[in-house]
Amino acid sequence: SYETLTSDMLDAFQMQHPGLVPMLPQSSFQTYPPTPRSKPDLLSTWLRSHKIDYSVYPVLKADAGWDAWKRSFLAKANAQDIAEIFDTAYQIPTDQDELDLFNHKQKIAYAILETCLQNSQGKTLVRAHEATHDARRIFLDLTAKLEDSAKSNIAADDLLGYLTTARFGLGT
Repeated sequence: SYETLTSDMLDAFQMQHPGLVPMLPQSSFQTYPPTPRSKPDLLSTWLRSHKIDYSVYPVLKADAGWDAWKRSFLAKANAQDIAEIFDTAYQIPTDQDELDLFNHKQKIAYAILETCLQNSQGKTLVRAHEATHDARRIFLDLTAKLEDSAKSNIAADDLLGYLTTARFGLGT
């Protein structure tokens, strides 16, 4: 019986009958088709390799702290691989795998902004985009508002400085 066949017995048989290989009954083993391996999608791969630490992001309480807040916020976003959400030059992907990853990063970024933006304009923008979780739009709109506001303040300060130091009636 083939069940009692030892490796020594097989070796001896093969030496006596070169080229012949004993056949085992078909029912003794079963073959399975190879399992197709699917390529892991970008989102699954990214999720396995990244852990977002929400606590490292700075809080913006007043518009006056915008420049320092933005610099720190973007540094943290870059370190945690979500900076493209806030990059105006980044083209939103069209490939479905890349788009799924981008949309997931949008949700993460929205959650971060929802916690970190505690100034009035930030809160207003977060509420306005609550249904879409469009963190990119929130950040771009806030940047436009606060940087325009900052430029206006600088221009007003320069004008005020000029008016307080100018001498009228003396040819200046």
